[in-house]
Amino acid sequence: MVVLRKPEKPHYNIPKAYRPIALLNTMWKVLMAIVANHITFLAEKHQLLPANHFGGRPGRMTTDTLHLLTHKIKGS
Repeated sequence: MVVLRKPEKPHYNIPKAYRPIALLNTMWKVLMAIVANHITFLAEKHQLLPANHFGGRPGRMTTDTLHLLTHKIKGS
């Protein structure tokens, strides 16, 4: 935890003039984002997800899903 001074306070000898910032929560989020990106990279590299799975994959958009759906409807 880091304690920062609030800007433009007249006196810094009272506790309300400071703001505690918890860095552990922020570091955890950064670490989880790095791990998630690595898992996504490995899943794409080794083709672990089916071709029709579009959610949360890099380079895949909603329009890709709509094109696949339209192709399936018109094809059958």
